[in-house]
Amino acid sequence: MTKRIITILALVFLFMLPFSAYADVVMGNDFFYENKDKTEPVDLTFTVDSPSGKISAKEKPGSSREVYSLENGSVVSIKAVYNHKGEYWGIPPESHSNLAWGWLPMDQLLTWYSKNDFLDEHLDEFYDYDGDFDILCNAGDYYIWQWPGTDRGNAHYFVDDYDGLDDPEAYRARYAWLDGEGREWLYTIIFDGGGGGLARFGSTDGWICISDPQNGQIPAFNPAPEPAPWSPPDGSAIAGPGNSGSGIPLLLLIVIIAAALAVVMILVLRRKKAKA
Repeated sequence: MTKRIITILALVFLFMLPFSAYADVVMGNDFFYENKDKTEPVDLTFTVDSPSGKISAKEKPGSSREVYSLENGSVVSIKAVYNHKGEYWGIPPESHSNLAWGWLPMDQLLTWYSKNDFLDEHLDEFYDYDGDFDILCNAGDYYIWQWPGTDRGNAHYFVDDYDGLDDPEAYRARYAWLDGEGREWLYTIIFDGGGGGLARFGSTDGWICISDPQNGQIPAFNPAPEPAPWSPPDGSAIAGPGNSGSGIPLLLLIVIIAAALAVVMILVLRRKKAKA
């Protein structure tokens, strides 16, 4: 009887190990939720710049288990950073396409200037747009920029090529801004489906030079700064020696083993007592 119980417990234990490892990698990242109060919210975009040519995402900070890898030049979003023994690790936001959710070493990522950075820097200079969108419909085509003065090119839109773009309800103004040359720029959301703003085919957001919408050759007067290493802001909760990591998974494993051994010992003692 005792041998049978020991065999059953061993089989259960062996079955749990691979399942637990699989669940940790595929089902999400328990480490983030267990240590969320020890992370720093970031919500920034980065580009991969690793000495080896690619970056390796790990199951958790400091882990040797790789979840996936990204080549140099890849652009990735980071939503929070964790300090593990003095090294910073970032976690991307969840998404339907990101089933394997891994941690990336921040010293192999460089900050990537985006339209959100422009919004943050010039927020107090924006004003409400009180015009209409007839100028875009009458022009027939226009350019959308990531931000005014960017050096990252633009996207060319033709009104006739998209169903509903000739409908004023296809546009939603967010902000307006004047550059140093007196040109007015409009940050807007464009619903490709038109029809009262219903995005049947998705939406696009960006800046349109409402003063000269058909000009795709506006000189770059506000180029993106060079990508730079990231460091925690002053007063950050994660600035310091760093955390040693969560011991909950290991502790849980120890508890399971101890409980199994205790059950076996109790059964053995009862069996000996019954024989006596």
